[in-house]
Amino acid sequence: DTQEERASFDPSAADAADEVQDMKEPYEAFMALNPPEDYAEAHEEMQDGCEAMLDYIDAATGGEGAEDVSEMLQTVVDHFAEAATLIAQLDAA
Repeated sequence: DTQEERASFDPSAADAADEVQDMKEPYEAFMALNPPEDYAEAHEEMQDGCEAMLDYIDAATGGEGAEDVSEMLQTVVDHFAEAATLIAQLDAA
């Protein structure tokens, strides 16, 4: 969803700041969750991914170059993949 919203983002629109905040909202809400103790490490990894996503959103909506935002997005993917691995290990236990 974030990628679709970013693709249609118009920085000159009157509500551009609101659109950016709307893109950030689900990540901020997730970071505020208090996970069960067993999932704390996975949640921390997801929080790192969410922080990276917030940075990505700022850069992508602020006109950063494609290579820069592509690298930032890869950081997000890496954090989320690591968190998924941790969750899978917990679920398998």
